[in-house]
Amino acid sequence: MYKNHDIIHSFAFMYTAFAHLTDGEVADSEKKVIGTKVWEWLCTFDKDVTGDGNIDGDDVISILFDDVFPFYDSMDGQGKVDEFNRIVSMQTSQDWWTDDMSNMVLRDLEDIAMADGKLYDTEQEWLNILTRAYGVTVTA
Repeated sequence: MYKNHDIIHSFAFMYTAFAHLTDGEVADSEKKVIGTKVWEWLCTFDKDVTGDGNIDGDDVISILFDDVFPFYDSMDGQGKVDEFNRIVSMQTSQDWWTDDMSNMVLRDLEDIAMADGKLYDTEQEWLNILTRAYGVTVTA
């Protein structure tokens, strides 16, 4: 596990895994969207990772390049899937987790899927599976 594991790191791992496992690569356009989505969650949770008093690109870089990407790269395929599933279970077990949050994550994942200009069948399949796992009725 990486240092400072928290909900933001979990989102970052989830978004990275989705981008990679659904089509076998993480395009630069997807990395950019992942960074944007992580920054938005940092702002939502008012989380300054670097401790410099600002929520900015340095926080996103710290989460992605110092923590999540190396942890992700250290895992085999099954480990990545298992961690992804553990995160979804952890999210939905929280008292504060809402359907709105589930829908925000699904929209984020759809944005990541569309970052390279195409929605692959595998990406849509993952979105459908996650919609059911989150217990919401409409995909992103």
